[in-house]
Amino acid sequence: MAARIDERTQFEDDGGLPIVDGKIYIGVVGLDPKLNPLGIFSNRELTDALANPQSTDAFGRSLNKIWVPGRYSILVEDAAGVQKLLDLDSGTLGNVGYTAVYDVLGTNAITGTASTTISSYVDLQAYVLKIFADNDGSATLDIDGVGATPITKYGDQPLSGGELKQGEIRIFVRNESNDRFELQDADAEAIITLITANTAAVAANTAEIALRAYPPEYFNGCLLSSNAVDGEHDIDVTAGRMRDSTDTINIVIAAQTVQCDVVFGTGSGILEDSLTLLLDTEYYPFAIAKAAGADPKLFLFNAADPSADLPTDYLYFRALNDGKPLLTDGSANLVNTFHGEFTSPPQTISNAGDFDLPHGLGGFSTALVAFLICTTDSEGFVAGEKIPVALGHQSSSVPNSITLIETATNIKGQFAAYTEPFIIPHATTGANASLTNANFDFYVRAWA
Repeated sequence: MAARIDERTQFEDDGGLPIVDGKIYIGVVGLDPKLNPLGIFSNRELTDALANPQSTDAFGRSLNKIWVPGRYSILVEDAAGVQKLLDLDSGTLGNVGYTAVYDVLGTNAITGTASTTISSYVDLQAYVLKIFADNDGSATLDIDGVGATPITKYGDQPLSGGELKQGEIRIFVRNESNDRFELQDADAEAIITLITANTAAVAANTAEIALRAYPPEYFNGCLLSSNAVDGEHDIDVTAGRMRDSTDTINIVIAAQTVQCDVVFGTGSGILEDSLTLLLDTEYYPFAIAKAAGADPKLFLFNAADPSADLPTDYLYFRALNDGKPLLTDGSANLVNTFHGEFTSPPQTISNAGDFDLPHGLGGFSTALVAFLICTTDSEGFVAGEKIPVALGHQSSSVPNSITLIETATNIKGQFAAYTEPFIIPHATTGANASLTNANFDFYVRAWA
């Protein structure tokens, strides 16, 4: 039976960070896969060959679905060619696995957010979710805005009213060939029993998913824009994920439209202290969350530091809109002052290494910066310190830093063809210092 590695499989290093721009080698079971490669394919029929090795993307996932004719060995290296994972005996895969879906809403048009953001559905993937409300007819499921897809039973039969009950945990398996989610019954009931048998274990697993730390200062998505219907008072927000300002918890925001002229806690209102926007006033938008990232919301504050004015039980926050305020004019209408922001995952520094990252800004940025974060004390720098870096070269003979290239959708990076690309003044002596690649991570940040 053919085995499969799907494009949602995320490869991580020992620190739990994704292996970005790495290589995936597939080989003969029991042997070094780099020295004993197998033919790999993009389809179940094993007719469309793929290059071996395959590459990982900005999230540590394979760029392609990989089919292998049976058992295999697998090696994953990072962008610098350092081994990060080796398994000499991977068995055949009968299923991709289970994905938890949270923030479930809807009666017949059901929506939810995957535990790890998805951009497409994966054949045979099982999605587990808690039903929000009893359905009253045929139903669809849309996860992470990928697209509303019919839910069927017994293969191709549409649901009838009352077959999804509020509070039930149900499993839906993706049938890619027929573009549908199939509700699981007999087999699923046994799995549901296992899932619900130990409430404490389920809670612990859910907390582990929620608390898995993003890199420091991580921010992706959560772009603000004027609502097409009521742009003077309402804001559209794209889905986003970020680390809070104290680097304590993750905050995950679902795509939504919020009302800036309605007090927080009323419908989709996010206004701090009145039922109407004030004239000629600055309002700072924030993502806020309770302990462990629970109940994430958007909120408007009259001050750039919201710590003294957080709603009851809210402990954590992260500034949106690049920390810039939204403004109201003399008629108390919002002025379009929206800023998108992208912060890359940590990039491994290497001689002539490169990367290509989607930034999600919806066009070219208005500003872009690069910086390093020290991971191990080195050259006078202390772990955790952030060091802004210049782009380009110091001179024709001394390479320095990195060249960045931006398109409307991606940011590409090319490190200098030099053993240690970053040469900057030592942190305490000022003498030229070649930064040890392994002791620093590279980041790029851009604003729309």
